[in-house]
Order: sequence, then structure tokens, then C-alpha cells
Amino acid sequence: MVSKQMKSNSQKDIPDLDKALEEFTHFVKSLLPLEPLSEGFIPEIIFSSSEDGAVLLTGIEAQNYRECLRKLVEVATSREQISPKAVESLYQKAILEILDINGRRSNQSIEQRLVKATQNLKTALNAKPCTFRVYYPVNGLAADGLPVKVGNVTFCIFGDEHLGEFEQILDHQEVSEQERQIKAKIIDDWMDDWMKDIIEKPIGITDVSAIEADAARSLALKELRLTLDIINFYSDMLPSKGHLFIIGEAERTAMTIPVLLQSNRPAVNLQMKVTGPLSPLSLRELSDLDARKTLGFATISNILSKEQRSKLEDRLVAAMQWAGRATVDNRREEAFLLYMIALESIMLAENDRDELGYRLRVRVAHLLGRDLQARRRLSEQVRDLYRIRSQIVHSGKYEVKYADLGLIRSITKKCILRILVDEPFKSMNNPNDLVSWFDEQILRT
Repeated sequence: MVSKQMKSNSQKDIPDLDKALEEFTHFVKSLLPLEPLSEGFIPEIIFSSSEDGAVLLTGIEAQNYRECLRKLVEVATSREQISPKAVESLYQKAILEILDINGRRSNQSIEQRLVKATQNLKTALNAKPCTFRVYYPVNGLAADGLPVKVGNVTFCIFGDEHLGEFEQILDHQEVSEQERQIKAKIIDDWMDDWMKDIIEKPIGITDVSAIEADAARSLALKELRLTLDIINFYSDMLPSKGHLFIIGEAERTAMTIPVLLQSNRPAVNLQMKVTGPLSPLSLRELSDLDARKTLGFATISNILSKEQRSKLEDRLVAAMQWAGRATVDNRREEAFLLYMIALESIMLAENDRDELGYRLRVRVAHLLGRDLQARRRLSEQVRDLYRIRSQIVHSGKYEVKYADLGLIRSITKKCILRILVDEPFKSMNNPNDLVSWFDEQILRT
């Protein structure tokens, strides 16, 4: 399924593209006539093609190149369907075609080349997006129970069926017999060298709408990160205590930290510290736990897959994403702040941000406290936690205790889960509905 964000993009001309292209034509005209290189010339920008020659720029010309490119990238990537890298490649191609350094288009005037290349550039940037299927490696995922779809991401093991799809497409491109033999060898080498790191490994498959492959990878990674954060929200509720991550971001590793006591009685203390997930996370275990305990995993998976989410659902997704990041962060102070961001994002729904600490503790107390005594205790706890938050933010020196981290973790997740799975909250669509509920609880007391 194509993500909600991509489906919302209708095929219309990019706003302000004509203005950016107008500045592009002025810039290219400023490069004419082409001057021979002076002795000792040190270019800041170099780009070329085998057919159209090379362009070398420095000084004001290089500055204008960067400024024109910046504006073009800014407007062209507003829909997130093309990457800055692809925009620059098209930009350079158009410049080379207009300048015609090798005289391949000598039958055309500079104005004709300018009009044609600019129109081609506009067409390419306004191109209708296509559906790309992106296969992104994922670490920390157990193989049992796969494939499983969570939101818009299908988790599975990259195997022969996926490999066959790639080989079939590569093998059926129209080429001569001699080229086919050469290509067959290239395909074998490519599969051996490039695909060995992904074969028989866990992946997340995401369909996205984009103009080119780099943008597709970026969009898929954005969707995958969101989904991993949501899954990791539940990771500390499982016996394995494992979590999911992108390769290279949270590898499990062990390190020795020696400490030497320098005194009248010197001593050596060695500690082996292990960082990263303890064991692979099983989506089957998570689904089974959700079925027994009603933790809202199936509910949030359904919310993620929606083309259009309500405003309150968007807040829930954001809160769970922040809390998911906090769950797997090894640094206590950062984890504490991430939990607090998650708690504030779901509990302080209105835009008026005055008296945050007071409003936060009163609302948490009414959401989780079953009687007056419990609400008083929760209010005091949140007050203390908010003081810790302020000390971290304003001084940066406060060291969070494990007990405080455990408390903010518990309160944040309980609040999120109650709003996710319990009535009347799960039937609400607007954050103002939640605000009204809190106001009613306060007026009753």
C-alpha cells in the first residue's frame, strides 16, 4: 500500500517551479560567452558528460550555481517525490545541453536550446510519480511468524522469491546476444557481491510513490523508522527485551571498561558492558501478548495503514514514536526527555502552552487515578518528574536515576495505552474531545 503522505499528493505542477526555472535561465545565460580557462584556475564545481563536455565554475559563477540549485531543489522536492541528488543531475544535464560545449546542437540557436532544455527540465521535475517497492534491511527481528504486516510495512525474510524478481527484470531487458552473455556474468557478480548482505536476512518491504529511486529509498526509510519506533514502544513488555533498528544504528556489542584506583592501596576494577538489544524481537510474541493483554498493537497497526488519520490519531502516533525511541535509548537523560515529550504531546493537546507542568500533572492524575488518593499521588509524581525535565533542559547536568526513568516510562505508556484502547478515548477523533474530557473530570471534583 502506498503511504498516506504519498497518496495525498495529486499530480499538479510544482508551486513556484516556473519562477525557479526563470532564475535558472538567467543563470545559464550569465555563463555565456564561455571563456577559456586561465592559468592556475581552481574550480569549485565540476560536472561533465562524455557527449557534452565539462563545465568548471568558481567565484561568482559557482555561487550563482549553488543559489540557483538551492531554489530549484527547494521547490522540486516539496512533494518529497524526487531527491536533491536527482534534481542536481537534471540541472547539470540541462546546463550542458544549453551550453553545447562540443557543438552537438549547432543547428539550434542558444534561445532554442534554452527553451527546449528548460522545458525538458520542467517536464522531468513535474513527472508523474510511480510506485516503487523498497526492500530495507532490518536488524533485531526474529524470523518466527514472518511475514507480518505492521501498518504499511511488510516484515519478512529476503529469500529466493525476492531474488528471482530482481533476476527476472534484469534478464529480460532488450539487448543483443553478445550483450546478454556479458550481462549474465554481470548479473551473477552483482547478485554475489551486492545482494549477499541481504539474502536470508530480515527486511521491511514498503511501497511508496516517487519519481526516482533515491527519493523512494528516503520515503521508505521514513515510513520504516516510524513503524520501528511504534514496535519498539512495546519492546520492553516482551521477555526478550530486544528491539528493532536500522543496520549500523544500534548494533549489539560488548566493551571492557577498566578502572584503576590510585591510592595507598591501588586496585583494578574491570567491567564488561553490553549495549544493544539482548535478543531478536518476535512480532509473533508481540501479537500474542496483544491478544492476551489488549495492548493496542493491532489497533496502532491499523491506524498506521490508514490513508487519512484523525488529528487525535496523529497525536497518538507521534507520542508512541517518541516513547518508542525512548524505550531503546541507552542514555538515561535523553530517554527521560523523550518520554516527557511523548507524554506532553498526547496530554497537552491544545495549543495554549501556559502552566504546562500544572496541567500535565492534573490530567495524568485524572486519566490514571481511580480515586482521590491515587490522583494526589500521581499529581505529586508528575510534579517531581517535571522538575527533573526542567533541570535537564536548563542545566544539562542532571543525572537521571533509574527509578525516575522507570516512573516516567510507566506513566507515559499507561497514558498512551489508555487513550489508544479504552473508551471513550478510542472513539475520539479530535484532540479537543480529549481536552473536553479532562475539563469535565476537573469540574466534577
